[in-house]
Amino acid sequence: MKKYILLLPVVFLLSSCESYYWPRDHTGGFEEGRLSGQLWNVRMVAHTGKSWDYINDLCLLRCAEVCLDNNGYAFVLERVTYSKERDRGFVSARVTRPGAPPLPGDNLGKRSRMMKAVIMEVRMVLEGEPLPTTTDNIYDAQYVFTTVIRKRKLDEWDPIKYTGHMEK
Repeated sequence: MKKYILLLPVVFLLSSCESYYWPRDHTGGFEEGRLSGQLWNVRMVAHTGKSWDYINDLCLLRCAEVCLDNNGYAFVLERVTYSKERDRGFVSARVTRPGAPPLPGDNLGKRSRMMKAVIMEVRMVLEGEPLPTTTDNIYDAQYVFTTVIRKRKLDEWDPIKYTGHMEK
């Protein structure tokens, strides 16, 4: 029994080391979509144990990556939203007839986990375009990319895919 009690803090510590920087699934991650022209919606979701600052950094990292992948060099934060939502991965597979009371254990409120989400609406500035002068929410994509990777110690997770964005 003492072995399990000693392992519990180690398991908790290791489980809190996940970066959540992967395409969205039921455990969290990022997703993005083009709204119009160079206006994008970028969303980062993680479990409630992660800090808002951490999730915000990963969302900025994804914004920088999307910008660089689409021939941009900077992005402007138009709007940032912080929210809590239910995890969409724990949907009951049971089928009941219409109007029937739910089966025991079908309460999604108890079965699904709360997640934190940061949603950023960003406007990309493409190569050759001047920076806007009317806003102070302008981010240099290359700087954000390298700074967040170093700050959050993410430079080991996929060196092949992201080498093109790293400063030499």
